[in-house]
Amino acid sequence: MAKKPASPPPEALALSPATAWRLIAGILVGLALCAAALVALPVNTYYQWQQGDGTILFRSRWIYERIHFDPTPIDVAMIGSSRMEASARAPELSALVSAKLGRPVHIVNFGLPEEGRDLHWTIVRQLLNSRSDVKLIVLSGSPEAVISHPGFRFLGNDASIAGAPVIYNPNYVENLLTVPYRHLAFFLQGLWPYAFQLSPRFDPAIYSARGFDPTQSFLSADGNLVDRTKAMDPATALAERAAANGKGSPDIKLKYLTLDRRYAVERAYSRRIAALAGEKHVAVAFLRVPPFEADEHFTDRSFFEAIGPIWEADQLGHDPLDYSDLAHLNRRGTALLTPWLAERLAEELARLESLHVQ
Repeated sequence: MAKKPASPPPEALALSPATAWRLIAGILVGLALCAAALVALPVNTYYQWQQGDGTILFRSRWIYERIHFDPTPIDVAMIGSSRMEASARAPELSALVSAKLGRPVHIVNFGLPEEGRDLHWTIVRQLLNSRSDVKLIVLSGSPEAVISHPGFRFLGNDASIAGAPVIYNPNYVENLLTVPYRHLAFFLQGLWPYAFQLSPRFDPAIYSARGFDPTQSFLSADGNLVDRTKAMDPATALAERAAANGKGSPDIKLKYLTLDRRYAVERAYSRRIAALAGEKHVAVAFLRVPPFEADEHFTDRSFFEAIGPIWEADQLGHDPLDYSDLAHLNRRGTALLTPWLAERLAEELARLESLHVQ
């Protein structure tokens, strides 16, 4: 019976440190080359802006189409979070401001759910690089945020994602790793768009269906009713606010950072918006619609005032019957906000017009 060959000693199977490092380096180079190849795949921007279909960002497609396919002028763009989406009655604001100025003024509501100035920058970039008729951008104003918008990694362009601040930006790595993945996903979607329920061409019927006023009640992408007529229960509203205030706590490490680092995403993209708006001769303002009974204030108000005026609707925020939930106005609340906001929009547009005449 033949004897089994002796097993090699364990040390004979071990890699030398030099070999191990060469192997690691080879893997890293391979991953980098693979990522570079994926990023080189073309992206169809129209398909990219349809990625929100079926999610709470389903109106992102309408925003892209309003900018690129609808020749109706855009004088004022209201851009921000769901608080802006629920607050800006664009059709009524357009009518009121037009009457005050004696000429047609077209106002659009480009609000999308959730906070994140990087997504607002993405919308502003699409808007100002494609339209020359915009005169004023009104951004949602609220206490400075440390977060990146979850939709930014899909709707932002590669340079905006890669060039985002790293400190303090908890979503930077996740956003950056999404870039090669989405290039592959968008490329494959472009090969078979109908299989992914994408529209290769502008569809007026879809555009019309999504061009509703989001301050009115509507069905969300999952079929649930967003009821803008609903009012909070006065008997429980303050208890809800107290419970909400008790949730979560700020990261204590942030207090050791400068404001530019603490609110890196907010400030970096606000500056980019301001710079592009200045280049295109477009004014910027901020609208703060207070949540119900919230102790809310800017950490550094002067940062925003250096970009544009801040309009704070502090006449609101105290009556639960003006709110559908803690953060969003209902139709009764927006009825109070609209004439006040129309006055400020008209004054700002008149000021800009006078500067142009001079």
